[in-house]
Amino acid sequence: MEARERKERRVLKQRQVLIFFVLLSTAQADSQPRHYSVAEETDSGSFVANLLKDLGLEVDELSERAPRVVSKGKKLQLQLDRQTGDLLVNEKLDREELCGPAEPCVLPFQVLLENPLQFFQAELWIRDINDHSPVFLDKEIILKISESITPGTTFLIERAQDLDVGSNGLQSYKISSNLYFHLKLQDSPDGIMLPQLVLDKALDREEQSEIRLTLTALDGGTPPRSGTAVIHIEVLDINDNAPEFAMLLYEVQVPENTPVGSHITTVSARDLDIGAYGQISYVFSQASEDIRKTFQINSKSGELFLMQKLDFEFVQTYTINIQATDGGGLSGSCVVFIKVMDLNDNPPELTITTLISQIPENLQETIIAVFSVSDPDSGDNGKMVCSIQDDLPFFLKPSVENFYTLVTNTALDRETTSEYNVTITVTDLGSPRLKTEHSITVLVSDLNDNSPAFTQTSYTVFVRENNSPALHIGTISATDRDSGTNAQVAYSLLPAQDPHLPLDSLVSINADNGHLFALRALDYEALQAFEFRVGATDRGSPALSSEALVRVVVVDANDNSPFNTAKSAMEAEGDRFLRQRQVLLLFVFLGGSLAGSELRRYSVAEEKAKGFLISNLAKDLGLRVEELAARGAQVVSKGNKQHFQLNHQTGDLLLNEKLDREELCGPTEPCILHFQILLQNPLQFVTNELQIVDVNDHSPVFFENEMQLKILESTPPGTVIPLENAEDLDVLPEPIRYSVPEETESGTFVGQLIKDLGLQTGELAARSARVVSDDDKQPLQLDRQTGDLFLKEKLDREELCGPTEPCVLHFQVLLEMPVQFFQGELAIQDINDHSPVFSDKEVLLKIPENSQPGTLFPLIFAQDLDVGTNGLQKYTISPNSHFHILTRDNSEGKKYPDLVQDKALDREEQAEFSLTLIALDGGSPPRSGTVMVQILIMDVNDNAPEFVHTPYEVHVLENCPVDSAVFSVTARDVDGGNFGSVSYGLFQASDEIKQTFSVNEVTGEILLKKKLDFEKIKSYRVEIEATDGGGLSGKGTVVIEVVDVNDNAPELTISSITSSIPENAPETVVSIFRIRDRDSGDNGKMICSIPDNLPFLLKPIFKNFYTLVTERPLDREKRAEYNITITVSDLGTPRLKTEYSITLMVSDVNDNAPTFIQNSYTLFAAAEQAQADSLTVYLVIALASVSSLFLFSVALFVAVRLCRRSRAASVGRCLVPEGHFPGHLVDVGGTGTLSQSYQYEVCLTGDSGTGEFKFLKPIFPNLLVQDAGKEVKENPKCRNSFVFS
Repeated sequence: MEARERKERRVLKQRQVLIFFVLLSTAQADSQPRHYSVAEETDSGSFVANLLKDLGLEVDELSERAPRVVSKGKKLQLQLDRQTGDLLVNEKLDREELCGPAEPCVLPFQVLLENPLQFFQAELWIRDINDHSPVFLDKEIILKISESITPGTTFLIERAQDLDVGSNGLQSYKISSNLYFHLKLQDSPDGIMLPQLVLDKALDREEQSEIRLTLTALDGGTPPRSGTAVIHIEVLDINDNAPEFAMLLYEVQVPENTPVGSHITTVSARDLDIGAYGQISYVFSQASEDIRKTFQINSKSGELFLMQKLDFEFVQTYTINIQATDGGGLSGSCVVFIKVMDLNDNPPELTITTLISQIPENLQETIIAVFSVSDPDSGDNGKMVCSIQDDLPFFLKPSVENFYTLVTNTALDRETTSEYNVTITVTDLGSPRLKTEHSITVLVSDLNDNSPAFTQTSYTVFVRENNSPALHIGTISATDRDSGTNAQVAYSLLPAQDPHLPLDSLVSINADNGHLFALRALDYEALQAFEFRVGATDRGSPALSSEALVRVVVVDANDNSPFNTAKSAMEAEGDRFLRQRQVLLLFVFLGGSLAGSELRRYSVAEEKAKGFLISNLAKDLGLRVEELAARGAQVVSKGNKQHFQLNHQTGDLLLNEKLDREELCGPTEPCILHFQILLQNPLQFVTNELQIVDVNDHSPVFFENEMQLKILESTPPGTVIPLENAEDLDVLPEPIRYSVPEETESGTFVGQLIKDLGLQTGELAARSARVVSDDDKQPLQLDRQTGDLFLKEKLDREELCGPTEPCVLHFQVLLEMPVQFFQGELAIQDINDHSPVFSDKEVLLKIPENSQPGTLFPLIFAQDLDVGTNGLQKYTISPNSHFHILTRDNSEGKKYPDLVQDKALDREEQAEFSLTLIALDGGSPPRSGTVMVQILIMDVNDNAPEFVHTPYEVHVLENCPVDSAVFSVTARDVDGGNFGSVSYGLFQASDEIKQTFSVNEVTGEILLKKKLDFEKIKSYRVEIEATDGGGLSGKGTVVIEVVDVNDNAPELTISSITSSIPENAPETVVSIFRIRDRDSGDNGKMICSIPDNLPFLLKPIFKNFYTLVTERPLDREKRAEYNITITVSDLGTPRLKTEYSITLMVSDVNDNAPTFIQNSYTLFAAAEQAQADSLTVYLVIALASVSSLFLFSVALFVAVRLCRRSRAASVGRCLVPEGHFPGHLVDVGGTGTLSQSYQYEVCLTGDSGTGEFKFLKPIFPNLLVQDAGKEVKENPKCRNSFVFS
């Protein structure tokens, strides 16, 4: 029995030595993994490969070695058939799910063999098949492109995504046919194909506001798969269209009584642009202050409203320039012509110029009043009819223009009517008719036109002779119809016809009452009767008288006798002698003048009497009167008639006969007679003109005294019926004209009326000459004595005439007795007393920066109250490099400025200009006015947003809270306004990025939408698109690196476990397990340990695989059960750990012999004992030999490794880490495996049929570094612990 046990122990030792060498040779084998491949989507159970050859096993050995397939994941995609060695697919594989875009798609796995423990490295390559079509994340891609973008510009569009890889992945793009774009493909640095749209033809939003294209993505599979997306291109508007009015000229008729606030008209402009560029505002352009006060325009609707009452009599028409401006500064113009319609809102006006309230009787056509009538209205409203009562001996006589005279129709008789009330009625022809009445009271003054009338023609008085003296013998009586002194009668005795009758001594008469008295006693014998005439005389001037015969009969006393006397008279005669002289003169006309001749002009009114003084020739010619006679001055005229005569004694030029203008010139006006003054010694001709001024000596005459009209009764009211014209031989006389500069002082001499009117000195005063004008103000005054015309006050041309040129004031010269009018004109000459003035102090002009050089921009014009050369002549502008001024004339002749662009504008370079516009007149020196022109350059979208930095790199902790701000990107757009406002968004983002991040479109802040997981995704590449208000965009990249935090506890996976082991077995494997930590860095480094008080060790075997082995043989009799806790801790902060408990039962072996009752027995068996001793010696020798061989093998192995290391260093590769590593460290990261050789004591347990190797005790080489001690200090309770990374 004992012998057999010794034999079994010897066989066990031999097997342990053999297994050691097998393991040693296995460690030297090649560790490169084997490669296998399978197409994705292969059905479960499909054959991959047979592993028998690769494992170097036979079919019988495979099942004995208990092979298993082990992978990192919990899910095993493969299974191994232990009977055949076939590797089979455990489930259908999806390459995209397993590897995503990674290529090749490799799944590493291990084949674990037991008895003995062995790992076999392998990789399964998943081949891609074309099972996915390209997909666009958005079914519709919206692009906003400005119509100002030039052809050739490229636009990056969203790419498609294809989960397949390689030739099955995305290969190309194509786009639907169109006129505007083609597709360009570009590879990114990451190898991604990016589609770009290239603009081929300029866009026009007004022609086509949007374009829809189909983008197709194609992969390279067979057959190819495709995906589509619609590209919706919105063409963004730029300000390339100026507003256009529906009509360039609006004509409106507005009654002058239109209420204030009324709607006049509406102008309408259309702009093909949209948005702000299509919004139109209306303003007055180059409007005068009067227009701005009178009208108002609604800037939005274009409605024109009346702001103040219209007055046709003041302004008849308005021409309004209206400018429509869009939001980009482009403008269009139209003209509104407003015609004010006259209404009969003004009654006629009557102005009395001359009024004689009292006139003497018996005068023919005496002028009572001179007056003018006017009506500010026009047309029929301004036509007037002037009338007086029919039953009055007066009539109205029209004179020049609207002047009338009220004259007597017949001679008035005071004794019949001494007072008249005349009402002058002026009625217009408007509707309704308006009239003005003016009453004049005319008193008829008495003239002594009635002689005293006796009550009887003769009186007989009887007186007895010898009467007493002073006897009242009778009374005579006379009356006078006149009044006043003209009616006072004085009586007198008229001289007796008989010169011998002493009448004065006979009778007397009382001059006041007509009483007759006998002065002495009468003597019948001397005088029986006598007659005398009595006169009655009034006291008028001249006095009128009448006579009455008075016969005195003396009753006879018969004492005296009567007597008679006679006297004769003589008449005288005179003779008149008439002499005539005829002078024959030779006159040669040479074209109407000779060398040295000069022209003189005279004027005279027609119908002047013969001998009327025209002028003094001696004075006009600058000669003495004697010299004029000595040189034989003669007046010569064409034709036989000699109209003039020259008085050589005085030098006066006189009319030779009365001149009739109508006979001489007919209707021709002016009527000019040409004559010459001939002087001899030396010979000289002076050419002269005499203008015959018309006087109103003809009445209008109709050809027929009666006109017959036939009018249908159906003729509607308002029908115009022509009548026969009258003819008047008189003509409108040519006015006399004067001129004077404005602002001339009062009292300045204007002209000499006597000479100009052809009147004689003193005639102006005799005829009560007056200067009359239509206005209330009389700018002129006349000196009647000298005939000089003077200014009455200082004249302001601008106040009198405004912009009218020439400025002419009309006046009339009125002469009475007889009444005569002369027309006069006073021209007010302008002086440069006003500067040009702009209505506004500053002009704001908005010009888009894409405006082309040569474009015209109208500016407001200046107003200069002066006219002619003193008025506004040109405009200039302050020096600059972008604009100049063009001065032009409008339809009304006014000069206005246009701003001309010379150079392209760039708002980003210069956003505004401040220029000074100068208006200059033509005076000497010139005057000027200025206005500031503020030019704002309106932005167009010519700059895309640019990110301040790109790419951005951001590190974000994976435990960052959801909704936290990750980062803020900033893009700048140098454009202004809406074009400079930037909005942010994700560009071509995958679903993962869209689910993880969001971008604030206003601030550019990137927010976290879901929790990050470093173990799943370590970094994100986020493309950000910044788009401005005009559709231009810029791209920026944000690389977000997820920073790992220690959020994953280590994981422990048991691959093999033995719940019961026999006692006394040396270094028995209790369990095989794998550990991992999904974190990285120190967070992924792990320490694996078990309690120190247990007879077990942890041994790393392959990468992150460990074995739990017994440190020494266990003794069931001492302890039959162990609870082992495996603790795996990482090195992160905070440290996380995982614990796994194993309960191990120690099974009993027959290791205890029976115990004898006594300690010793004495037996005698010497030979057998000797044999046992010799066997022990042999075993010791064999063990020493094996140990020596093992030490030699270890030395040889170390030498080979050192040789390889030196060779790797020479070619620049690092096959093994430099320096020494502690034996308990293993690298599981795959970046550099730390190798460690172990020495074990092994033994063979069990019988020959079931025996196996057991690891008893490791032998550690003395390879320690500083870190080893540090780790031990940090884990004082952990014995035989291992650190790996």
